[in-house]
Amino acid sequence: LKRLGRRQRHRTQTFAQTVAKRLVEWAPPQAVLVFERLQVPPPQQEQIRGRALRCRLTLWQRGLIRRWVEQRAQERGLQVVEVNPAYTSQTCSLCGQRGNRRRHAFTCPQCGSQEHADINAARNIRDRCTQLRLSGLPSTSPEARADKAAGKPPA
Repeated sequence: LKRLGRRQRHRTQTFAQTVAKRLVEWAPPQAVLVFERLQVPPPQQEQIRGRALRCRLTLWQRGLIRRWVEQRAQERGLQVVEVNPAYTSQTCSLCGQRGNRRRHAFTCPQCGSQEHADINAARNIRDRCTQLRLSGLPSTSPEARADKAAGKPPA
């Protein structure tokens, strides 16, 4: 059992190192890698049915990939930032209003925007990072929305 546990840990460690290396190599120079500050509680017996699923979730190293990415990014001179994940997948990236997410589709009832939910969430995460770094106008301000609608990058 010790040997199997060690093998599983090494496999997880190798996976995290490989993903971190590929991500940092893929990122252009002077890029900023943005992560959501996720708080995933350990699985409870009452919440998740099935012993096998609880065991798999317990083995998942939540911060391992993040730690390796930070280490690799520091070696290459890249910056790593955390943002608040609240409502990133439910907020419209164009108008900033709460929309409807159905599995992989996001629809905004206010502006009529429709796109893949993960792409919408990624844009919201990017905008939160930009706002955090520049301490400028919120990405949902009228000026920022006008620039987005015109396809211009934020000033």
